[in-house]
Amino acid sequence: MIDIDDLLDMKEKLADRDSLLRDLLVEKITKSDESVMKYMGVPTKQALNGFFGILGKASPNLKYWSGQKSARDTSYQNTLGMKKSGPQRKLSRYQEFILTLLRLRMALCTFLIADNLGISNSRVSQVCITWINFMYGIVLPLLRWPSSKAVKKFMPRCVKLTYPDTICIIDCTEIFISKPKNPTAQSQTYSNYKHHNTYKALVVITPSGAFSFVSKLCGGNTSDRYITKECGFLDQVRPGDQIMADRGFMV
Repeated sequence: MIDIDDLLDMKEKLADRDSLLRDLLVEKITKSDESVMKYMGVPTKQALNGFFGILGKASPNLKYWSGQKSARDTSYQNTLGMKKSGPQRKLSRYQEFILTLLRLRMALCTFLIADNLGISNSRVSQVCITWINFMYGIVLPLLRWPSSKAVKKFMPRCVKLTYPDTICIIDCTEIFISKPKNPTAQSQTYSNYKHHNTYKALVVITPSGAFSFVSKLCGGNTSDRYITKECGFLDQVRPGDQIMADRGFMV
């Protein structure tokens, strides 16, 4: 026998096609370890759920980004007796988390995500900005500069045989952004190398591929040399350490 409540619930879900599509999409990309790794870059489904659990304990409520003034706005919505900041949600907290990781991993356009989840472009941007800033605050303290002993312990054999004193590999990476309206900001972020407005950051990894340092973002016209000297990376380097870089990295 099929319970009448189950039938009514099924009928309600079928009537809301956007909600049904969201549930099916999230179910599909989280169905296995292989899917989770492919779509979001997380090794296992258990690790994905564990990370989500940590974020949930760190902050049960989220304050959604809506410009600089939103940091001072304390308005909340009231849903099911629980206060939540920002507009009424169409997505569950877990769906927002998956959406953000999916966009970070696949670099999908906002309109593509919006169409598939039945929400607006602006809502996709708001969710991603909110979650990225939230996760940044939680994950940043975990980024530590490893000791030389730890680096050598996990160093790949090919590097150990040829460059045994290498402690890290560095490079500057650029992220495309929309052209700012302000002329000064346009000039500061225009990259002659990419021929586009970008943000630039110094990224440092160990020989085994683990991130050990990421600088703050600078405008795209900032030189690699300036970022490397001013971002605090050199404070971590000790005499005798070898650093590997691209031949065009003129520092």
